[in-house]
Amino acid sequence: ILCSADAAFANVDDPHLGEKVKSQCGYHLALAAPDVLDSDKAFKMNTIEVFSGTIRRVCRSTLAAEANAMLEGIEAAIWVR
Repeated sequence: ILCSADAAFANVDDPHLGEKVKSQCGYHLALAAPDVLDSDKAFKMNTIEVFSGTIRRVCRSTLAAEANAMLEGIEAAIWVR
């Protein structure tokens, strides 16, 4: 199972406050051959899950948002496995 994740820190508007306060995360899970990480060649993969949404936890930095996105992706990959 191949997992890639990404996040954007404080990019979602809060209509009550009038400023950007929420962070967005997303991940992509795919099935691929085990040797894809050892090669620079193009490879085939089959997407099994894609997610995009706001992060439910409070993030006070870009690093925290990125870590939360990877955590969401890893949790989903473990569940699929």
